[in-house]
Amino acid sequence: MRKILFYITVYAEKSSIEITNTLYSNVMYDVGACCGSLDACLHAYCLLPTSFHALFDLDPAQLNQFASALQKLWRRLISSDTRDTSDCALIRVCPVEKNRFAYDLSLYIHSLPLFCGIVIDTAEYRFSSFDAYCHIQKNQSVDTGNILSLVTSGSIPGFKTRRYQSDLMEFTARKWLHLNVYSSSQCFGSLVFRRFVKSYMRSFGCERYGQENVMPFCRDQREQ
Repeated sequence: MRKILFYITVYAEKSSIEITNTLYSNVMYDVGACCGSLDACLHAYCLLPTSFHALFDLDPAQLNQFASALQKLWRRLISSDTRDTSDCALIRVCPVEKNRFAYDLSLYIHSLPLFCGIVIDTAEYRFSSFDAYCHIQKNQSVDTGNILSLVTSGSIPGFKTRRYQSDLMEFTARKWLHLNVYSSSQCFGSLVFRRFVKSYMRSFGCERYGQENVMPFCRDQREQ
């Protein structure tokens, strides 16, 4: 079965969480377990107090189950951290073409802490896969190879890593150019890719995607 790259965002309707090292480790452990059980691959991510953003490569047939698992994880975080049992977890899923679209989305995900005003330097934020892309710290839960392979090859050791850092600095300098594009688009790719995805995903009951209020698994089912 052909896998598709998805940009997945899961977040609470009104709550935020306090991220600690322990919570971060637990979240990534659960995400890794979910990837392992459903044969998904994590390529980039960022955990924010209000949301979790990630690029996952997975079989569309597993999409509903995978998204549901992420929703339950975020719902559990909300309940344990804020004691708010009335809030619900929402999810947004957007297919991504595996080319420059995927590369730019990884830059966007790693730029979010800066865009949100949490840090003034992306490298300061500890709860994302940025360190893995810059070889600052090993991260076995994320596969950086596919994204970095999109960087123009060079013969100098560490060229791709330094090029990625340079591209990220340029990307963040054009902040307002990106925010509307990445927060509103339903599919990231060429016209040919969008047509393929629409046809391909229809067979899995996932024809409509990109907007949280139309996804069949978007809102968690709260017990009354």
